[in-house]
Amino acid sequence: MNSFKKILSLSLFAAIASVLALYSVYTNTGVDAKGDKYLLSQPQRVSDYYPVNERNAVKLSVASAVHVISATDISNLVSLSSGTYIKYRNKFYILTTSHGIIGECNEIAIVYFDNYTGCKSFVVNNKSLDYVLIEIDEIDYRTPVRMSSDVSKNALKYKLMDKAYYTGYPNSAGPLTFGGTVSGFDNFGYIYLHSYAWSGSSGAGVFDSRGKLIGMVMAIDVGTSEYGVDVLEDIIVVIPIDMIDWAPVYFPKDKTNE
Repeated sequence: MNSFKKILSLSLFAAIASVLALYSVYTNTGVDAKGDKYLLSQPQRVSDYYPVNERNAVKLSVASAVHVISATDISNLVSLSSGTYIKYRNKFYILTTSHGIIGECNEIAIVYFDNYTGCKSFVVNNKSLDYVLIEIDEIDYRTPVRMSSDVSKNALKYKLMDKAYYTGYPNSAGPLTFGGTVSGFDNFGYIYLHSYAWSGSSGAGVFDSRGKLIGMVMAIDVGTSEYGVDVLEDIIVVIPIDMIDWAPVYFPKDKTNE
């Protein structure tokens, strides 16, 4: 953790402080800190209205969600995005968006309320497909998604109007959980989800009603009309899980893969 101490530069420290201040709204709810400190956003608060499989999917979405803070000393910029905590064998990772990473590994903090940890290394930073896999130490305040080595087998299981869920930080609020449905696909293989997203949602893991991680929020749909640019915050572009290069996770090497 010695390298992690470097993230406490003035810019990143200020970003963490501002996020923690925002979360104080949740922590000042009168819940005993020794008990269920963050009761309002815990997985056990999922509504009983849904069948068991959907409740479990939402719980996994909530339990694995994190806020990703990236900073750079050069221009004192800060970027806030969402991410998903993942485990494969005995190693731990964060899946998030590439466009949310603006600095080096030692300028990243993985945050959940007033808990945070740092980046150990970039395992994959694919800027063209807009995703990053970050290796981190195990964290005790989140529950990881356990990855298997057969994610490609899920590709043909995505169907129109399938239910999907994600937990993220739109406009730095949250963590907030959203439901939606698969609305379509494009010829590049991306999934289009009818739900809600805004700046800061990028990087959030998307789960189907079986609790399978099927992709990651990449962008909201932006088009043009006679009135100019249209931002369709209820149409979300999702990169499917089988388009992500998991080989460096399955067969780790001591280098960054671009």
